[in-house]
Amino acid sequence: MIYIFNNFSMAVVNRYVVKTVRLKVISRRLNSAADEGVKEFPDKLNIQPLSKSFVSSGKMVKISKAMAAYLKNASDRKKKMDIEIEKYELGKRHLANMMGFDADAITKEDIDKAIRYLFPSGLFSLKSRPIMKHPDELFPRIKNAEFGTDGRPFHFLFYTLNASFYQIMFDCAEKTDALQRYEETQLRQGKLSSEETRLDTTGTEWISREQLQTMLSENVSEVQYERFLSAMNHLTDQSCSLREKDFIMKFRCRMCDEATTLLTFSTPEVLYDECNRKYAVAVGRRRKHSATVKLYANGTGKFSVDNLELCDFFSQESRMFGNV
Repeated sequence: MIYIFNNFSMAVVNRYVVKTVRLKVISRRLNSAADEGVKEFPDKLNIQPLSKSFVSSGKMVKISKAMAAYLKNASDRKKKMDIEIEKYELGKRHLANMMGFDADAITKEDIDKAIRYLFPSGLFSLKSRPIMKHPDELFPRIKNAEFGTDGRPFHFLFYTLNASFYQIMFDCAEKTDALQRYEETQLRQGKLSSEETRLDTTGTEWISREQLQTMLSENVSEVQYERFLSAMNHLTDQSCSLREKDFIMKFRCRMCDEATTLLTFSTPEVLYDECNRKYAVAVGRRRKHSATVKLYANGTGKFSVDNLELCDFFSQESRMFGNV
């Protein structure tokens, strides 16, 4: 039995030695092929050409399934975007020829004007009107890989599924605490300057949930958006919020001109007529037209334009679609 076991162990050792020698031979061939710049190998080796640094290192890098899926999605999206961009460039040249523009010098404004001219639309919803935009503006942007080739995430909030969103909330909380500590320190030392005031956000508003999702390339729920507004409002209400102006204004956008005009509109002076009734006069202008409005206190609640009722002055179509 001992003799049989010894023979069996010797056979196993011999096989191991033979396999080791074969592996060394293959490794030498690979190293020599890499040094000579050979890009093709015999079919019976059943291997792919590797770079010199990859072969000489002697280490096989294993790509995780997450990274492989990301690379596949990125490759598919790149092929799709290349096709869409090619169609866009071709359509832009056709549009330039139709409108008599230079195809190489046509701008986005020229394209928008040409689309409005060729496809006039009376639809009130802007999303329903025809447009011609670059594919980068129409298709959602793909996020960069948030993990390495080994599958380990870069961000410590990766497993929250909204790393960028919670990073903003984390920064907002830290900045709020820092402002509160700064205010307490200044008050304790009696050095709080009068220049340290709240940030004036007149004429601006918080970005919408859709804009926040576009900025972060993440899905933000209604509850998360409400928490975001609550945290940012709390930060803005701090007495020294002016110190964090850059951070706050990243998430605010300018309101339309009409809303800004209403917010910055100065209150007219209150006057008295011959009957000692209070009234105020305001003048509004729009393009080449102007309107003077006189408002009486304790009046009848009726509106008139050039001594005519609203229903008589404005057409029925204007009143139906809310243009009054």
